[in-house]
Amino acid sequence: MARQAPVRPVNQAIARQRAHLARELVETLLLVGLIFVIVHFTIQTFSASGDTGMGKTLLPNQLVLVNTKAYIFGGPGRGDVVVLTTDPSNPKATIARRVIGVPGDTISVSATAIIVNGVTLHESFVDIPAGFAQNSTLRAPLTLKDGQYFVLADSRIGTDSSDSRALGPVPQSDIIGKAVMVFWPFSQFHWIDTHSGDYSNIKNP
Repeated sequence: MARQAPVRPVNQAIARQRAHLARELVETLLLVGLIFVIVHFTIQTFSASGDTGMGKTLLPNQLVLVNTKAYIFGGPGRGDVVVLTTDPSNPKATIARRVIGVPGDTISVSATAIIVNGVTLHESFVDIPAGFAQNSTLRAPLTLKDGQYFVLADSRIGTDSSDSRALGPVPQSDIIGKAVMVFWPFSQFHWIDTHSGDYSNIKNP
C-alpha cells in the first residue's frame, strides 16, 4: 500500500499565513483608528461666508482646513491666518484673520501704515486702490500683553470700529486654530500663505 504524503507541514504553513494576515488586518485597523482619532481631534472645517474680509486669501463659500492643535506648544506667529471665535458662547460665531502682532509687540495703526516695533509693514497681499486710506480704524501705540495677539483682516478698506473686521488685540483663548488650506471648491485648492517674508524684518521686543 502506498504511503500518503505528510500534510502537517502544509497545514502549518496555511496556519502561519492566516495568522500573518490576521495580524496585518489588526495593525491596519489600529492604524486607521489612530489616524481617525488624530484627524477628529486636531482638524476642523471653517466655512467662509459672505464678505470674509480676507481678500484673495479666503473667498466666500470656500471651505478651509483648520489645525486646532497647531499652537499646543506655542502661540501663532506673525502672518499666520487663524480662525477665532467672536462669541465663546456661540460655536458658529467664527472668523478668519491674520496675525499682525505677537505678545510683547508694540503696534500702532495710522491711516496709511501699520507699525510693529518701529517697523512699517509692507504687506504684499494688501491691495490699496489709489486715493484710499489703508486703514479706517486708527490706533495709538499699544503693547500686547502675554497671551495677546493683534489680528486684522487682509481687506483693510472700509472697516470701522463697528465692523467685525476691525478686531485688533485678542486673547489666545479665542483662537481656535491655524487655517492651513482651502480644500473646497476643489478648483480653488491652495495652501494658505503666511507671507512670512513680509514680517521677517520685525525685531522681537
